[in-house]
Amino acid sequence: MSRILSKELKDHIGEKVELWGRLYSLRELSNELAFINVQDRSGLVQFVFEGIKIDAKVGSIIKAKGVVKKEERAAMGVEVIGESIEIIEAPKEELPFDLSKKTLKVELNTLLDHRPLTIRHETIRSIFNVYDTVLSAYNEVMRSMDFKEIKTPKTSGRSEERRVGKECRSRWSPYH
Repeated sequence: MSRILSKELKDHIGEKVELWGRLYSLRELSNELAFINVQDRSGLVQFVFEGIKIDAKVGSIIKAKGVVKKEERAAMGVEVIGESIEIIEAPKEELPFDLSKKTLKVELNTLLDHRPLTIRHETIRSIFNVYDTVLSAYNEVMRSMDFKEIKTPKTSGRSEERRVGKECRSRWSPYH
């Protein structure tokens, strides 16, 4: 069985799948029933485990296997009935914030000091998705106007464009 992404689950209803990702949240209702959300690079998916004890901590990198089931109430329209879970890597320490909350309420210093981790929060991730879309549209417009993107190494304290002159103020140049 090969690994799939959460965005591909709708194409595998009724099939056994393997998903690798980060344990985003864990709700144990009893010793017999647990719900976990697994986040991979394409989204979040809920696993339901019955009769299996979950020993993983939130933030652990896991490999989970189960059968995909259609579930209209789920965000992706599917959930996975979990059969097994394997911890690949557990976090070394607790985070100073909870990524599973709807809003991430942290001070700016905490947000920036832990940027590789805070970027995993859905709200923060959506900000970068918008930023990516804006940059892609800008690139497309500039190329349609026959501009060329130039990426030069920056080894000096000041950019070469400023030393040479004021003709080129950005990395986009009409001179080609």
